[in-house]
Amino acid sequence: MKKVFAILTIGFAIAATACADNDVISRNTNDLPAPARATLKQHFPHAKVSYIKIEKEWPWSTTYEVQLVHGAEISFNSKGEWIEVDCKQEAVPVAFIPAQIRNQVEEMFPGEQITKIEKDSRDYEVELYNDVDLKFNKKFKIVEVD
Repeated sequence: MKKVFAILTIGFAIAATACADNDVISRNTNDLPAPARATLKQHFPHAKVSYIKIEKEWPWSTTYEVQLVHGAEISFNSKGEWIEVDCKQEAVPVAFIPAQIRNQVEEMFPGEQITKIEKDSRDYEVELYNDVDLKFNKKFKIVEVD
């Protein structure tokens, strides 16, 4: 039984390693899911795509990292939903930021811009222009300031 388990473990490790480097680089926005293309068109209508990195996390999912020429980076999950928007030194478009987060940031850091926002199933993380990082839970309560 131990030999079978060891063989299966080694086989899985070899398969995972063989499939680990399935990244594709593209400039064609048609390689993105339709919702991702719509998001780019709506919120970055005049921006040009520098490249799109397509990471296939076999067999579970695919992520798309879009690098725009002006420096912004937008990441999408396999459904085409945004998961991260990093505008570097510029403000993230307001439509990406829930109103509750915008209001709390304005109250605590008047006039400060949100330059990055990231979301997952548990929380939101934002980075301000002054390099302060804030973490919000799904109820939009601040749970961490860094």
